[in-house]
Amino acid sequence: MIAIRAPHLEIAVLVLGITILLLETFAAKIAKKTFAYAGVVGLTAVLVASFFLESSTQQAGGFWNFYTADALSIFFKRFTLVTTIIVLVMMVDYAPALRKADESTSANLGEFFSLPLLTCAGLMYLVSAVDFIFIFVSLELVTISFFVLVSFPRRNPIALEAGVKYLILGALSTGFLVYGITWIFGVTGETNLERITAAFSSGKIDNQAATFGAVLVLVGLGFKIAAVPFQMWVPDVYQGAPTPITAFLSVASKAAGFVVLLRVLQPFLMLPNMQRLVVLIALLTVVYGNLAALPQNNLKRLLGYSSIAHAGYLLIGVACFDGRAVTFYLVAYLLMTLLSFAILIIVAQQTGEEISSFDGLAKRAPFLAFAMLVAMASLAGLPFTAGFFGKFSLSCIRDAGGDGVARWSAFHGRLFRQVLHLRKRNRTKANRARRGWNRNRCVRLLLLPESRPRDVLATQRERQTDRDQCTLADGDDPSRDRHHSVRRLSATDLKCVKALTTDYPPRRAGSGLRR
Repeated sequence: MIAIRAPHLEIAVLVLGITILLLETFAAKIAKKTFAYAGVVGLTAVLVASFFLESSTQQAGGFWNFYTADALSIFFKRFTLVTTIIVLVMMVDYAPALRKADESTSANLGEFFSLPLLTCAGLMYLVSAVDFIFIFVSLELVTISFFVLVSFPRRNPIALEAGVKYLILGALSTGFLVYGITWIFGVTGETNLERITAAFSSGKIDNQAATFGAVLVLVGLGFKIAAVPFQMWVPDVYQGAPTPITAFLSVASKAAGFVVLLRVLQPFLMLPNMQRLVVLIALLTVVYGNLAALPQNNLKRLLGYSSIAHAGYLLIGVACFDGRAVTFYLVAYLLMTLLSFAILIIVAQQTGEEISSFDGLAKRAPFLAFAMLVAMASLAGLPFTAGFFGKFSLSCIRDAGGDGVARWSAFHGRLFRQVLHLRKRNRTKANRARRGWNRNRCVRLLLLPESRPRDVLATQRERQTDRDQCTLADGDDPSRDRHHSVRRLSATDLKCVKALTTDYPPRRAGSGLRR
């Protein structure tokens, strides 16, 4: 039996991605969806092979001394493979939307299906990296692939803007990361994380220079995980990118970033005040993510700010160095986020990506509405959902300084619930105001002929509900009674006005409609 070692998994994914990319280039007659199905089958085979690895594989030696295959890395390799498989399936459903937006992209869909495989290989390398040089190389493989995927709809100006922002801020974060690695290497003379930990524990280094380098590294990684104040790229990139790529960014990239942060913070937490700094960043991230989500009307932007808030919750576990709690929370976040984006892809093809596009979804598609309810409840952390148990696992952290962090976590949970309550109340007020405006607009159409548009059918399409669809009586001429401010109401008009006055009674006596 052939022995399967951990590095073979990444090599297999790389070969699969490059093969599909070459086939897409030279075999133009093959249907583009075939490449996506081939990627799903190949990644499934790699996922199955990951359960038959050599049990003695812990950390490779020799040339592979920058690579580890511990339990944490193996778990997140499988996590990344599962996420990529789901994203490829979502891409197949999203492909018609790309063709509809730009016919020229249909010829390049093979690239759209092959680049996630290269991204998956980079993420798998990233969770096994224990050397700063290897972390940098893996991170660049992931980032460059995402540059192309985010701006793949080349005729869409919003997607191009998102790609440019991600490119510029990604390059800036890479500069901070490399500069911080340079300072750490200058202080310790090492890039391997275990040797850096030994150098820090020896007490023979310059703490100020090491702290400065550690802060620069945290700034570079803070861009990748979207922690405050390095989160400014998230809402625009999430909105402009294709929806499956947004889901990929939100789940797989964030998970790999937190695994790297767990490994990097192991030596850095020996430095003074480093844990307090991480807790402060976590606090600001949770508060900003929740409050900034309040005025959003686009669901992808709302999920982007939700991603920022969840990054703050995960930083609580990272600050206490609890890998088990972070792992459980990331699995729960995977389920509820991918479910939200999968439903968004289906609904957006019919109505749009705005929150108002989900009005009446329970009548049109009850199963989708129920699934979205479960996903949103889990994101909010309501009891007996995956998100609730994830937050509960973070609040149960008990180690050095863990009690204070747990109290902060409880405060954040209460704050998040209040934010959701305010969001719901604001949406209710907005819906009432919109319905009231439609009522007044409908009455003007009935009473004032000169205010009616010429295209009555277009007016009917603009109305939101059946109660607001006031159809003019058959045979009415819009040009008749042009010089009169009030005309005689037909039977259909009277029925409409009666329904409006019944649903929306006047605020005070004498303010109702008069015949």
